[in-house]
Amino acid sequence: MELVGRVSDAAEIFSAISRTRPGVVVSESRLRGSDLLGSLAEICQLSHSPAVVVFSAFDDLSHIARAAAIGVHEYILKSSPLAELMAAIDAAANHSESDENGLIATARGRMRRPKQQARTDVPLTRRELQVLQHVAMGLSTREIGSSLTISIETAKEHVQNILRKLDVNDRTQAAVWAVRKNLV
Repeated sequence: MELVGRVSDAAEIFSAISRTRPGVVVSESRLRGSDLLGSLAEICQLSHSPAVVVFSAFDDLSHIARAAAIGVHEYILKSSPLAELMAAIDAAANHSESDENGLIATARGRMRRPKQQARTDVPLTRRELQVLQHVAMGLSTREIGSSLTISIETAKEHVQNILRKLDVNDRTQAAVWAVRKNLV
């Protein structure tokens, strides 16, 4: 492995990638107070995009779920052993699957399998429960669409149906409702 570049703020990321053409980008999820997941999502969408490994101090489920939704290869906590980071970089560079016990695989699994509808008083379909789980994790409509491989328009429609069926005004109220019903 060879370090081909370093950046000190989000604005430098794209020029550095264009200049160095790395196989893997290792990035924090936040840098100097800025949320980098939006920039990382753009990197993951580039044609011939490098694999992305997030190496972060933030173990927030929302960050990890968002990273999974945008296509990050792996999410390694800075408190993890260095060997774990090196293994993730090696797997990303070799286009191997991410660790099945890693944070990204765990988050993707949770997002695909909502808790079973235990009561009949929950008026949502299985897909709406999946979308609600994503909403409760803080994912944007675009991230929900990407995670569930549905269009943004379909994700928006599901969110609107959820709000209507739950008789709530916004995504935050829907997330609170889901937590109270123990659905996420």
